[in-house]
Amino acid sequence: MGPLIPLILLRCMLSVMLTTVVVGALIWLAPGREFTNTSLHGFGAEMAAPAVESGSLFVWKYAVGLLSGDAGISTSFQAPVAGLIRERFALSALTLARSFLILLAVTGALAVLSVRSPLVRSAARVGTGVLYSIPVGVLALPLAYVGWPAELSVVAGSLPKAFALFDAVLERTARGTHLVWMRSMGVGWGPVLWHGILRSARPELLEVMALWVPLLLGTLIVVEVISGQAGLGTLAWRAVQARDLPLLGAITILFAVGSSLAAAAAALCSREARQ
Repeated sequence: MGPLIPLILLRCMLSVMLTTVVVGALIWLAPGREFTNTSLHGFGAEMAAPAVESGSLFVWKYAVGLLSGDAGISTSFQAPVAGLIRERFALSALTLARSFLILLAVTGALAVLSVRSPLVRSAARVGTGVLYSIPVGVLALPLAYVGWPAELSVVAGSLPKAFALFDAVLERTARGTHLVWMRSMGVGWGPVLWHGILRSARPELLEVMALWVPLLLGTLIVVEVISGQAGLGTLAWRAVQARDLPLLGAITILFAVGSSLAAAAAALCSREARQ
């Protein structure tokens, strides 16, 4: 697995770099680029004069600015983008972490019970199928109206896909020949579940959980907008409404970093599962 880790990290870096280049190019192509941070490494005068600056130079300066924590000035808030994101990052990260833990508990319980009982699996698939047919915004609206935590809306919107992935792994593992041997030896359901199913499927389950992160990020944006929570999702929505490219681009890159790290973790788990 040694040579694989640098390759996965390289893919992660390339994904983030490509996102940065696309965002920088969009800002360069946008009209009225005077909104770009004029304190960006002393290049303010040049960046405010798009007629004499190439797009590649602009994107390079934008990327260098991001590395130093300077993402420009928001056109809608008239404040540094880095400061706006820093103010709201902790709330969104905490909501995301809580949602992940709740989703893991609910999905894990449903999947384990589904392995034990075909009736529970059928009921769970019907229930998650109904949730899947309802848009996330429609799910989040009544929950926000009654004052329920935003985490529950995120879980409700992510549960159908999360359960489908989790359940597929456990169902496939439960059909293994080693379980037939364990049951023929009179091993109880608890050891069969723990040693025969969960431990055997651990790499694949970790891969699935890593893939939950992009799913939760997308759901979080919708839920924060519906519930009015002052997180990155609401900030991104306001940036879209105001056509605030520096702010929207920085949030996009931040989400791309999170998704790329999750994809790297999933690739490592997938490699372990294949071995």
